Amino acid sequence: MSNTEVVPQASGGAVAAATGGKPLVPSPIKQGSRNARHLAQSVVLEEAGVSGLLRAAMFLIFAAVASFIAWSYFTEIDEVAVTFGEVIPDGKVKLVQHLEGGIVGAILVKEDEYVEEGQVLIKIDPAQTAAELEQMRKRRAGLALQAERLRSFAFNREFDQTVVDSRYNSLINDQVQILRQQRGSLDARMDVVQTQIATREAEIRTFERQESSLLRQIASVREELQLREGLLKKGLMSKIIVLDTQREMDRLQGELSRLRGQTAQSREQLIESQSRLLETEEASRDTALQEMGTVASELSQVEEAVKRLEERFGRLDVRAPVAGYVQGLQTVTLSGVIAPGGVVCEIVPGDSNLVIESKITVRDIGHVTEGQEVTVKVTTYDFARYGGVKGRLVRISESTFLDEQNEPYYKGIIEMDQNYVGDEEDGHVVRPGMTVQADISTGSKSLFSYLLKPIYSSIQTSFGER
Repeated sequence: MSNTEVVPQASGGAVAAATGGKPLVPSPIKQGSRNARHLAQSVVLEEAGVSGLLRAAMFLIFAAVASFIAWSYFTEIDEVAVTFGEVIPDGKVKLVQHLEGGIVGAILVKEDEYVEEGQVLIKIDPAQTAAELEQMRKRRAGLALQAERLRSFAFNREFDQTVVDSRYNSLINDQVQILRQQRGSLDARMDVVQTQIATREAEIRTFERQESSLLRQIASVREELQLREGLLKKGLMSKIIVLDTQREMDRLQGELSRLRGQTAQSREQLIESQSRLLETEEASRDTALQEMGTVASELSQVEEAVKRLEERFGRLDVRAPVAGYVQGLQTVTLSGVIAPGGVVCEIVPGDSNLVIESKITVRDIGHVTEGQEVTVKVTTYDFARYGGVKGRLVRISESTFLDEQNEPYYKGIIEMDQNYVGDEEDGHVVRPGMTVQADISTGSKSLFSYLLKPIYSSIQTSFGER
């Protein structure tokens, strides 16, 4: 469109006629007014041209906005609850603990290594346990020899040196020497009593011989007395002689009574000595038997201690309770200390399925239900390069737990459709302990609703404030 407009002009004759035959000469004022009119017309023409372009641009923008609104109204986008979690085995993880603890002597496995059932994981330094076990075995040998010595003494039989191993010869010799001393002491005590018995027996025999002699004397004097009494009656014997004979008879009978009293006393002493001899032997045996009972009780306790130490020595090799993968290896340095009852590591059973334990925030729990689809993004593998793993939410905890920042969350268990990322032959295997981002699909809504959500929220908040 041109910016100038051609204005028709009158012919020269018409102008001359109108001016009385004189040529028309424009005045300066009229000429300026004409120029201003022409300039205004040019501006109007220019404004009219710009308005057309603006209308066209506005139409295109309106059409684009309308198209975008229509597209966003019908375009659905997925809503997800973003959670974070860890890959764990579906089966129960086996804790490997050591009952007594100790100093680490050797570490035979590494983190995430697959081990067979019964395979040795860690060896505990046996020095301390071996020393305790040897000391307790020596104590057991000493008590066994002591019991055998007391048994031999009590029942007066030979000492059996084969009750313990020959490497305890020093202990054997000690008990043999003690047995000899015991028997020597008993023999000495019994010899004293036996000497007393022999003395009493000798006394009795002496008294018996004296008694026999007295009896013969008494018989002779009695016969002499009878004869003299007969002669006295006939007047052939002096009475004084008869009385002397009677006194001799009485003296001999008194001596016989005294002798018999001494014999009886010696017999009593003999019986007492014989009883003392038996009591000495019996007392020694009873003492030995009582001591043997005490030793047997102590030996039983030591036997139990040896058994426990042998079991402890057998537990120096920490073995895998099941076949699986080593996780959470607590001890990674030699000479490290394992506390009694401390956890050495965890064994993830090799035949158990892997699941994801994710933390669902309390903000998202109202939109999450079991059975929803999940996209798992394993942190170890680049999601943009290898993609993720599909799965589904199979279980939600009934109550909340607290994380390290004391923030509550729900536990969600997610089952994966496969235990690898990308193609199986790539070897990008998902292993227990890996961290993941699990996007739980909670539904979908239009893009238009998503864009207007901030406006709706602002309006509701604004009209609700005081």
